[in-house]
Amino acid sequence: MSDYYSEIILKIEELISNKQILEAKDLLGEELKVPYIPIDIETKLVELNKTVTSLLKENENQKEVSIEKIEEFLKGDAKQQLQAVSTLCDRNLRNHIDLIREYFSLKPNIESASLLIDCMIEQQIGEPIAYVKEGIEYTFVPNCLTKPYESDGFIQAENYLQEWIANDNPSMYEMCLQLLIHETYCYLPLTYEEDDGVTLALSICKKVMELCGEEGTFEQIVKKYDLKSVKTMEIMS
Repeated sequence: MSDYYSEIILKIEELISNKQILEAKDLLGEELKVPYIPIDIETKLVELNKTVTSLLKENENQKEVSIEKIEEFLKGDAKQQLQAVSTLCDRNLRNHIDLIREYFSLKPNIESASLLIDCMIEQQIGEPIAYVKEGIEYTFVPNCLTKPYESDGFIQAENYLQEWIANDNPSMYEMCLQLLIHETYCYLPLTYEEDDGVTLALSICKKVMELCGEEGTFEQIVKKYDLKSVKTMEIMS
C-alpha cells in the first residue's frame, strides 16, 4: 500500500472514530471516483463506505426516534416539556414549525414555552405562531420580537437594581437580577417597555426581599429613592 493511500485510509478511519461521518463520506466519495485504484485499496475503501453508510442510516433513525420522543415529552409534565424543548432548540426549528404550532396551542408550561420562543427569536423564525397563555391567545412572529435581556424594560430595571442594591448588598442584587431574567423570559411573547422599568425593578426587589425576610430593607429603599408613588405588580416567578 502506497504512503498516499495509507494516509487516506488512516484519515477516513480517524474521521469515523471522531464521529465526523459526513466528512468521511465526502472523502470516500472523492477517492472512489478515481479512474484507477489498486484492487486491495478499492476493497478497503468500499468496506469503509459501507460502514459510513450504515452509520449515517443509524444516525437518521436515531433522529426519527428522538423526534418521536420530543413529541411525547412536549405533551408531558413541566420537566418533560423543558427537556423536549431543550432538545428541540438544538435543531433547525424551521423544520419543525407544525410541531411547534401544535405545542403552543396546548397551553404549554410557561417556562418551556418561553425558552422555545427565545430559541425561535435566536433562529430568526419568520412564521406566525399562536400561543394560548393563561387563557389568552397571542399570535406573534418570533423574528419581530426582542430578546428579553435586550428589551428596554429589562435594561432600565437592571439599571435601577444596580443603583439601589448592587453596592450595598451584591448577593441580594444577584438574586434580584436572576429573578428579573426569569420574569422577563416568562413574559414572552410580550416585552417590558422602558416606562415599565421602575415598576418592574421595585416589584422584583419586593419579591426577593420578602422571601429573604428583608422587608425592612425594602422599605428603606422605597424611602431613600422616593418610590412611594410606584405601584408594584405581581411577579409570576
